Amino acid sequence: MKEITKDLLKKKYFIFDIDGTLVDSMIMWNKVDQEIILRETGRFVDLMEIKAFRDSVIYNTEHIQGDIYLAYYDKLIQYYGINMTVEEYDKERSRMSGYISTNSLDYKAGADEFLKLLKSMGKKIGVATTTTRAQYEIYENKNQRMINKASLRNLVDVKVLCEDVERKKPDPEAYLRVLEMFGATPKDCIIFEDSLNGVMAGKLAGVEVVAVYDDSSKDELDKIKQVADYEAGSFDEILKIVSTEEEMQA
Repeated sequence: MKEITKDLLKKKYFIFDIDGTLVDSMIMWNKVDQEIILRETGRFVDLMEIKAFRDSVIYNTEHIQGDIYLAYYDKLIQYYGINMTVEEYDKERSRMSGYISTNSLDYKAGADEFLKLLKSMGKKIGVATTTTRAQYEIYENKNQRMINKASLRNLVDVKVLCEDVERKKPDPEAYLRVLEMFGATPKDCIIFEDSLNGVMAGKLAGVEVVAVYDDSSKDELDKIKQVADYEAGSFDEILKIVSTEEEMQA
């Protein structure tokens, strides 16, 4: 594991995952599924159990192509005995998460300031995520809290979303697509990820990866540290390191 220093800012291209990395959103998905299961079956399921079940489907190579979320809903409905069709579950989950995403979600600590710092330095910013286009557009166009802090529309130069790739993380396709769009080489880039599969995808693309802590991935933390090049508790932590070095050199 390398130490984060101001030299990190020498990279030309900065590429980010969205959910769990830039946006503090991962717990929302677990809570929405938990609420639907409770309402439809009367069964209370622990949030981490839901996360583990979702990960077992989404990150299964059987579902790495196609609509991984519809595959997840189908498995979830069967496993917990939910009396809904996949289409009904999808619609209800989208309704609930859409409201929360628009009105309650926010950037993770320091993420907005870090993005603005990069843009002020003339850096190129990319997004590579399995987040759907509909969800990303909420962050970009509807969540006024995020827009007022740091507008993704104004900051992000290129983006590759769930619908833009055939193979999902840990496959590196999304990151390789961003590199291609930038015309960049791996050595000129740095990737920021929160999950093990995201970190693996970045490394398979040949790019250095900063693992940014998210509570939803705490059970993967030891493995993440083995794969990532750098680790940070938050973007606030990265900003503090950068500003401290600048003050020492002044």
